[in-house]
Amino acid sequence: MVDTARTETVNYGDMSIPPARYRFRRELGVGGEGRVVEVDDLERRRIVALKAVPSDARATLAGEFARLAALDHPSLAKVFDVGILTRPLGPLPADTAYFTSELVPGRRLSDCAPVDAATLWAIAVDLASALATLHGAGLVHCDVAPANVLVSATDDGPRAALVDLGLASTIGGDGTARGTLPYLAPEALAGVATPAVDLYGLGACLFFAARGLPPIDIAGPGGLDAILRAPRPRLTDAEAGTLAELIDALLSRDPAARPVDARAVFARAAAARASLPPPAMVAPRPSPAVARPRLIVGEQWPSAATAIEQLADRCARARVSAAGGAVIVSGPIGASARAVVEAALRRDQLAAARRGTAALAVRIASLDDTADHTADDAATDAGTADDHRARARATRVLEAAARRPHTITIVDATTDERAPALIAAAAGVIGPGLVVIVVERDLPVDDAVALAPVPRPAFAALVERMLDGGAPTAWTDALHRASRGLPPVASAIVAALADGGGDPRSRDPGEAATVIALQRRAVDGAAPSTRTVALALALWRDPIDDDRLARTVELPAAEVGAALAWLADRGALVRTDRGHALVDASRAMGPRPGRDRDPGDPRRGAGGRGPRGPRARRAGPGPRAGERAHHRRRRGGLGPGRAGPGRLPARDRRGRAALR
Repeated sequence: MVDTARTETVNYGDMSIPPARYRFRRELGVGGEGRVVEVDDLERRRIVALKAVPSDARATLAGEFARLAALDHPSLAKVFDVGILTRPLGPLPADTAYFTSELVPGRRLSDCAPVDAATLWAIAVDLASALATLHGAGLVHCDVAPANVLVSATDDGPRAALVDLGLASTIGGDGTARGTLPYLAPEALAGVATPAVDLYGLGACLFFAARGLPPIDIAGPGGLDAILRAPRPRLTDAEAGTLAELIDALLSRDPAARPVDARAVFARAAAARASLPPPAMVAPRPSPAVARPRLIVGEQWPSAATAIEQLADRCARARVSAAGGAVIVSGPIGASARAVVEAALRRDQLAAARRGTAALAVRIASLDDTADHTADDAATDAGTADDHRARARATRVLEAAARRPHTITIVDATTDERAPALIAAAAGVIGPGLVVIVVERDLPVDDAVALAPVPRPAFAALVERMLDGGAPTAWTDALHRASRGLPPVASAIVAALADGGGDPRSRDPGEAATVIALQRRAVDGAAPSTRTVALALALWRDPIDDDRLARTVELPAAEVGAALAWLADRGALVRTDRGHALVDASRAMGPRPGRDRDPGDPRRGAGGRGPRGPRARRAGPGPRAGERAHHRRRRGGLGPGRAGPGRLPARDRRGRAALR
């Protein structure tokens, strides 16, 4: 079923009604709190999950969104936007409160138990790690139950995710009992909300995963009494292996007898990996000690906190008073300027949702957008010198965007060679619509909302927040040098060093292995189709246009677009006037001290050739491999027709090694 709301580009004469942003695909689930549907996000160019609730539950929905927006963990869904529907969407009427999140793959544990040993282990470590992140942020999930656990199969073995924070509470709670009864800790009946409540729920989920039944039977009039007093059965070693003892401890009726915290649960569960039978071996998990907030702001990164405050204020003015115009957000490569803009947008969306008013419509634009260009524009382009043509096009795109009231248009020029033209054109842009230009490049930008590195004295506090107990001074100094004082880069380095479950403090933050790990993480967690697109990009020496890319991978255009958006969001993609290319890992980290960088080439980073630096090496093989990829495309390509999404022919091993 497809939403019949308009999805075509509207002729913005008065620009008062924006086009529909979402297109309904299918319903995913209905519950007492609302419903979840799968939709196409036509601006972000991805398929997302949209959770909707009645108007009287808007505050609860906004709270759940705010909690998820502050977290960053692979087993917790990433959220995008929150607001109120301005038109019907499939079964949802207009004025419905909603938020969107990434579409987490997998089946609900409630539908697939009992599971095998590898899946049971994955549920234990992934949920313990997710709970460590939640509890570290001062939150309790309060409803860790099989219906809120999604299990999926990946190239690295089974994975589990924890969803639905609708009942989550701050530690301590408000005295309200909440949760799913068969998986509810005894003290939760009295309204207690502590991390121990979630640990009991984890134990109950693991019991259900192993046996296919909840640990207690609440059917009948004595159900609540059973939660308080009934003994919990113990799983056999045949059912749960070395996890049986841990599950038994988690199900203790006495909170003090349960493991001390989620990190302790993770450590015990991670140790059980060695006892899995060889066919069931799965990838190790990094310690939850390196889990971190999505953006480190406040005292740890003052310039980001200031930028979010300023941008949220500009969003509010555009939403309430139609006072828009253009604003530039700039920072060094690796500053995650786009993430800062998204954080400010989420803050304003939350403010609007809590008031029951519509948020700004969101547009993701570029200089290649054709909706704002007429035939006369094209003729003008054809008769104008290249530099003036770029400036003229930038001016038209920005002016058209600023004429859209109650709209924020985000133009990410980080990987666009025409960024100087956008910067120059922004000064004269006025209108009711807000235009935000993101420039994460070594370019001079006046009057910009600027992101700056964290000085070394304040950097230690950032490290202490990422790693329990901080780190030795020499290691912190090395991380500061390798990250250039940028919190997002520092966070990525720490996570890369922790790959495989080791302590990141035992490795050198500046070693070459860190760059390799960052490159591998560029497609970590990606769907098979995204891995296929990334491989194709790596095999071509030069940028590849959309049409050739689609023919090469033999995937639907929607999947190719979603894959490109996924890679771009993670800074792994560069766009030029000739097409798309993968960013090499060295550029993902940005230029290092002592190396020169050519600011005119957006694809050159730490190894980029400046006046003296060595030539950068790009991920993947050289021209011959690219020619072979083109030849294979004619014979059947890399897509599902031959190797299947994410699976490669034997001759492509070199390219695959660079992407794993």
